[in-house]
Amino acid sequence: MRLKRWEEELHRTLSEMECGVRYLEWSGSWWLQRVGTHTDVHLDIQSGLDGYARCQAAIRRNMAALWVTKWRMVLCELQFDDPWPTSQ
Repeated sequence: MRLKRWEEELHRTLSEMECGVRYLEWSGSWWLQRVGTHTDVHLDIQSGLDGYARCQAAIRRNMAALWVTKWRMVLCELQFDDPWPTSQ
């Protein structure tokens, strides 16, 4: 019974890890889509908004890459399959 619960928790944790990375990647893309969308404001303001959006995208993508790197090492050490493609 305990083994079954442990396996369920492990599956749930791995799934949440994967969802977290996917969300950060999606969120980074979403921020990049905001670049250039504020055409009704002064050019200086638009430039600032675009810079902010690029910065937010970079933060999220870097966080996703960091999570994958750290989690991949742990999963490898525990001899689990890598849930992320090697391109990350």
